[in-house]
Amino acid sequence: MKAIVHREEDRTKAIITSLIFHAGLLALLFFYRFAAPESEDVPPPIVIELGGGGDNAAAGEPDIGQGNNPTCQAVRGISLWSQHAPGYLLELLASAARDDLVQLRFEGAVLVSSELEGGLARDHFDDELDPVSMILVRHLDRLYDEMMRRVAARDDDGHKWANPGLYGRWVPHGFASLMDKATGAVTGYEDFVRRFYATHHPAFNDGYELIYPNPVGLFVTNTHADLLGLHAVSVQR
Repeated sequence: MKAIVHREEDRTKAIITSLIFHAGLLALLFFYRFAAPESEDVPPPIVIELGGGGDNAAAGEPDIGQGNNPTCQAVRGISLWSQHAPGYLLELLASAARDDLVQLRFEGAVLVSSELEGGLARDHFDDELDPVSMILVRHLDRLYDEMMRRVAARDDDGHKWANPGLYGRWVPHGFASLMDKATGAVTGYEDFVRRFYATHHPAFNDGYELIYPNPVGLFVTNTHADLLGLHAVSVQR
């Protein structure tokens, strides 16, 4: 009985502390918003968060810990949920910590991370991560890899189905790519750039703001256009 009472007291203290912290944060943001001088009429840039780790990874910040793991797909999901669906993130975290598994439904099938052997980081996992990423990334990595495996034979880029499957309703089902899957060549570049600016840049879309971070894939090349690698990031504004 005493243990239950102590747990309730600790929970109440945690809630009060959290409310005080967020109230102070809102006050600072309010002060900054009205105290800052008016900016010039320069279109704000599109910001791409590349990640980098940190203990505040689950506190609504985009710098989720990836470490030296090829798990950018998994960690940007944690970033998205920490900002827009913290309750859902806590459900995933509890399941991974308690049951050592995460379940997601994908195209009518239930995928269970503990029953999957794939994953981009299956051979080596760098554990220099924040606590949330340390617990969740391995499970999300295996789930993402399985989703991509199931759609690999389709005509279009597999991320068209894997992204909404992994990240949930916060990610749009529409998809645009400038890569031809069959040849690997760049195609429709002008149309892709026009569409990107029309949907993301405030100077070209009447100031329309992105509601949720939008997942995008980057092809990183050198100055000779030789492919160096791929990276998954989120566009936030």
